[in-house]
Amino acid sequence: MTKTEMQVMEFFWETGKSYTFAELQKYFTEKKGWKKQTLNTYLRNLHMKEFIKKDFIHRKTVYTAISKKEYERKKAEDFLQKNYKGKLHNFLVALTGKSIVTKDDEKELLRYLEEEKDGKL
Repeated sequence: MTKTEMQVMEFFWETGKSYTFAELQKYFTEKKGWKKQTLNTYLRNLHMKEFIKKDFIHRKTVYTAISKKEYERKKAEDFLQKNYKGKLHNFLVALTGKSIVTKDDEKELLRYLEEEKDGKL
C-alpha cells in the first residue's frame, strides 16, 4: 500500500464511517488539494486491493474501509505468502532458527492465537 493510500485508509479508520464519493471529495479537496480524478484513482486502487468496499445505495456509491485489524491480518498473510511460501511453519523455522518447531513452541503459538481470537491481546 502506498503512503497516500494509507492516508485514505487512516481517514476511514479515524472516523469509523462510510462515505459517498462526494463526501470524500469534499474532505480530500479541502484538506489535501486533491482533484476528483486523484481521489477516484486511490479509491479504485484500494477497492481492487480489497481494502475498501463499494456499495450502491439509493443511486449513490458508498465507500467503506475494512477494519484496521482486518488490514493487519491481510498484511501478515501477504508477508507470509511473499516471503515464506504462505507457510507459517517456514516463518517459525526462520524466526527460531530451528528446523523443527517443538511442542512447546506449538503450544505457545496456539495459546497466542486463541487469545488474539478472543480479543485478549
